[in-house]
Amino acid sequence: MDKPLKIYSASAGSGKTYTLVKTYLELILKGDAQPLNFSKIIAMTFTNKAALEMKTRIISALDNLSNPERVPENTEKAKKYLADISKDFGMKPEEVQKKAQIALTHILHQYEDFYVMTIDKFNLRLIRSFAMDLNLDANFKVIIDETEITQRVTEDFLNEIDDQFTSVLSKLFVQLAEEKMSDGENWNFERELSDYLKILGKEEAIELLNQTDEETYSSETFNLIKLQIRHLDQKIEENAEQFLDKIQPVVDDIDDKRKKNSIVGLIEKLKANKSRISSEMKMPLTEAQIRYMENNELPEHIVNILTDFYTKHLELIAQTEQLNRVKKSFHYIRLLKKIHDRLQEFRQTEQIIRISEFNRMISDLLKNESSPFIYEKLGTRFNHFLLDEFQDTSRLQWQNIVPLVHEALSQQYQNLIVGDPKQSIYRFRGGVADQFVALPAVYNPKNEASLKEISGYFEKMGIREDLGDNYRSSKEIVEFNNLFFTELVKFIRQEKEIDYTSYYDSIVQNPKSEKKGYIELISLKEKARSAGDEDSEEENSSENIRFLISRVEECIRDGYEKGDICVLGDTARLCNEYAIALSQKGYKVVSSDSLAVDSDQAVKLCIIYLSWRNQPSNELAAKRFAEKFLSIRFPEDATRLYMSYMNERPAFNEESGPVSYFNTRQFVNDYFESWENFHFPFENLYALLERFYQISGLNELENPYLHHLSDLAFNYDLNNGPDLNTFLDFYAKTGKNSSIQTPENKDAVKIMTAHKSKGLEFKIVIIPQLNNNFLKNKAKYLIQLDEHLSYTTLSQKVLSPKLKNNYTEEYTAGLLDKLNLYYVAFTRPIDRLYVMNYIKSNSSVAFGPIFHEFLQTPVFESHTAEKEIIGKEREFFRFQFGERVTNPASFQANEANNFVPENVSDKLWFPSISLKNHLEDIDESIEEQRRYGRQLHYILSELEHFNDSTEAIEILQKKGLIEKAFSERLLQDIQHITSSKMYEELHQGKKQVINEQSIIISESEVKRPDKIIVKDNETIVLDFKTGLKTGKDLKQIKNYCEILEQMDFPNVRGIVLYTQELEFIEV
Repeated sequence: MDKPLKIYSASAGSGKTYTLVKTYLELILKGDAQPLNFSKIIAMTFTNKAALEMKTRIISALDNLSNPERVPENTEKAKKYLADISKDFGMKPEEVQKKAQIALTHILHQYEDFYVMTIDKFNLRLIRSFAMDLNLDANFKVIIDETEITQRVTEDFLNEIDDQFTSVLSKLFVQLAEEKMSDGENWNFERELSDYLKILGKEEAIELLNQTDEETYSSETFNLIKLQIRHLDQKIEENAEQFLDKIQPVVDDIDDKRKKNSIVGLIEKLKANKSRISSEMKMPLTEAQIRYMENNELPEHIVNILTDFYTKHLELIAQTEQLNRVKKSFHYIRLLKKIHDRLQEFRQTEQIIRISEFNRMISDLLKNESSPFIYEKLGTRFNHFLLDEFQDTSRLQWQNIVPLVHEALSQQYQNLIVGDPKQSIYRFRGGVADQFVALPAVYNPKNEASLKEISGYFEKMGIREDLGDNYRSSKEIVEFNNLFFTELVKFIRQEKEIDYTSYYDSIVQNPKSEKKGYIELISLKEKARSAGDEDSEEENSSENIRFLISRVEECIRDGYEKGDICVLGDTARLCNEYAIALSQKGYKVVSSDSLAVDSDQAVKLCIIYLSWRNQPSNELAAKRFAEKFLSIRFPEDATRLYMSYMNERPAFNEESGPVSYFNTRQFVNDYFESWENFHFPFENLYALLERFYQISGLNELENPYLHHLSDLAFNYDLNNGPDLNTFLDFYAKTGKNSSIQTPENKDAVKIMTAHKSKGLEFKIVIIPQLNNNFLKNKAKYLIQLDEHLSYTTLSQKVLSPKLKNNYTEEYTAGLLDKLNLYYVAFTRPIDRLYVMNYIKSNSSVAFGPIFHEFLQTPVFESHTAEKEIIGKEREFFRFQFGERVTNPASFQANEANNFVPENVSDKLWFPSISLKNHLEDIDESIEEQRRYGRQLHYILSELEHFNDSTEAIEILQKKGLIEKAFSERLLQDIQHITSSKMYEELHQGKKQVINEQSIIISESEVKRPDKIIVKDNETIVLDFKTGLKTGKDLKQIKNYCEILEQMDFPNVRGIVLYTQELEFIEV
């Protein structure tokens, strides 16, 4: 009997998705399988994009099987697919066709029961099913961007610090400040706390925080740690004094004059620095002195004295080092635990869930529940689980699914897990490749008894199989990767004593393609210049850029289209450099990573303009605008033109000379007709930008960066209103880093990060720089040091065994991350792979030096095309595999047909279709909540224009202003609000209701309250809020009230209505 749990190790290009789709078809078509069984199958993957692809592939497969002749140009391929599936399933083609027709019909008519989704979406469904058990409202919100929530809770928390510093929090803050001052450190509390707050979004860090005992973070404990450090410092000084007492009388026993002088120098150094030895002299002996000691190059009794001193000193320093790390983080960890507890309270009061909490909440909820109970709550029973990209699944995600898979296996239902530990590149999101390596056993690093029994059962019911063929790449590329990564893993094991064999045991693949391929590797190592050389980084970059440009040109000469080429970078910053370099050479580029909106000069001009409009009297903003405007419009003459507006006026102090100033009004009049034309009134941010484009001669239709900026403004208007100040703040924090999305076509080179390339394929891949760090400089990690936590940097130079072990673990994991990332990158190409490795310095945490040394092993001797070694100044290697084949098959992808508008009316809709939607990967359920909130807000503002709420919804739905799917829920919520006692009282005696009327405050500021209810002796300003409560809500309504009072409205009252809680708050 076949085992019900199949595990496929699917290397790159091995037909993983094909296998998943075939398994799905088998469960609904093969033999006695029923087509209606599709609702009992759930396929889960890692991203929305992958889930959509899998859905599309399943539907497409069923369509081809159902009616292979439906699409004439695809008939032969569809008939062959039907024949292959029929043969594999042991069925007649007409049987398969009939079952496929039934399955496709039912899936399309019951699409909500077609379960192909991300693990996060499945978890969200679980949480909604258990909302009552979690004390959550059924309509709770999910927060994807956690920063705003965390900052808001932190601000509210820190506002509790009282002037007298009497509360627990106040005392904690004072202790933190005093500690920083006593250590003589520069202190930016806000920045440091912000750094620590990042911990709260990490699954493994939350687990450590939850395990930490509150009592271990008392003031008494902190004082005890400081006392221990002082005692250790004293012991270090005493050890030095004892050494001096022993060594000074016998130093003349050393015959070798040079060695004697060295030890005398050590004595003098210790005597001169005795008071600072504990804090400053981590390593008291020089390399030479250590060599004398270890090689017994001194008299035996002196070697013993040195050894005793040195050994004890290192032991004491190691203890001090560890305690100092704990001490430095102590108050922040204590504060972090309190903020974490407050976040849990906030979740209950505000009915929100941060996305990072999903897995932990479900784990806590389900660990003691049986599968039948879970299914009862879920409302659906799944018999078959198909899990894709398993290597990127977090430990908690897998543990949460284990009970359900266990239940399915116990009923002998077929289940499938597909993954590849070599492509595990999302450890920073919690992915654990070891879980896949352990399969069919359940990964159990803590040896939990509850998992042990289940693990044994999974081992009994499961079987592993490698998908050993490669259908993507040419023979030469497959064979190159087989050789390269097999030998590289051996090299790392030999040179670094790190064994990655378990992750790369299925590296060798069988190439199925008949195409010819070509690989070129270049590694250039040059002697690093002095630290003060400012040009070294620029030259480093220029070597990579030269390589990139020359290889793009080479491919085009060989007959490839620009759209056949994909450039891969390690980071979005590198991708941006590549995009700018190619653009400057006249190449069109397509990228989701590289084209940051803020990299465009016209966008920079717009943001400077908005900043000036936000502060019209700011003379510096006016100068910055003039400089940028003139540099764009007149690059050759900008300085002269700018200086022509510099005038002089007398100083206030007659003794001083005249003062120069920039004639802003003259500049504006010359280039923008008039001051009034430049400082025009506006109703919303989108309109403000569109008008500015007109008066400044910017063309949004020719510049996708400007279009993207307008998109940002439009979406901000919808979600937050036309507040220029807060928009600029949003842009500075997050908006400027968003990238424009452009459609693919054969005339544009693709650019993306290696992470984004996973699952994709390209004819040509160019990697301009391989020498990237696998451990970030100054990156901090939350680590356990005995009973305390420390959020600290890691280094190989530490002496503490625990810190050294933490560094080794992170080094090993980081190097594997980078190795896997390059495996993903090297396996994307079909025809050609170009790689450049340029090294300026021998960093111990960079991949480049490892790659460079590896290329000098005998494995590559027969492939050496060029070699140049000039002492230590320069080492250059170039390797070639395969042959360059010119005139490849023409580009097959559909060219993007960008519409170019001719009429003014066309411009109204052109931008929305000319560029891809940059929000396509946002979780559907989150976006749905936002849309619903906006539509509820709109109806409440417009309600007075209709006889009742039913009529309002009917008419607005017909006009397309609200969605049909929301109509019933909207009607219930509106009736609930309008029938409330408070709402009715607010409208009693009303003479006039003013809805969303613009109030022009100045040339640059417009206010628009949702509703103003005017009575004989009273005015009520009513503002609707469909989202979370924020501090700015009350400030905003208060501001409205002050404006209306200045306009002589009688007795103005301001009220905010939070629609979710039906809570009226008066300011």
